[in-house]
Amino acid sequence: MGILILNTDRQIQSSFEDNKSEVVSLLIPEDTIAFMTKEERRKFIKNIPLLIKKYEKYLVSSKRIHKKAGKILYNRDQNRLKKLNLRMKNSDWNLLSVLASTHGVSRCFLVNYILWLDKLGMANTSFDQIYQGIPTQKSAYQFNWSINFEANQLIRKLQIEPNVLYFSRESKKPKPMNRI
Repeated sequence: MGILILNTDRQIQSSFEDNKSEVVSLLIPEDTIAFMTKEERRKFIKNIPLLIKKYEKYLVSSKRIHKKAGKILYNRDQNRLKKLNLRMKNSDWNLLSVLASTHGVSRCFLVNYILWLDKLGMANTSFDQIYQGIPTQKSAYQFNWSINFEANQLIRKLQIEPNVLYFSRESKKPKPMNRI
């Protein structure tokens, strides 16, 4: 009888920011782009990566969109969707992927959610005041998807390194932030 050795060190690794851009496809509600001219559609396509970065802090700190860790929420019960091809930098696509996985939704769903937030004018409210002083770029996002067989639990979690810090005006020393 032989011994079965499990190798848990297997991983897939690639560069995050490689300055390459590739064509990706997203499903966007038809009524969002139906009446756009070609020029407006070009601006809209170029604006998507900027919107992802604009709402990154909000998405990282907000309550998760989907309640079930084992399911992915897709664009169901939406109006007709239109396939939109766009060129996106790999780093923007990877960030979108991590944020979508963290929330338990598809990339298309998350882009439509971001478009909805922007349409509501979320960034024009107290958004900037709430997230003022929080660094835009962290040193690492770590997405964990773990299964605890004994407790019968499936958990999706995003860890941020370093965790959000704020500075006290009196001491100028970093202190851990309780909650955003």
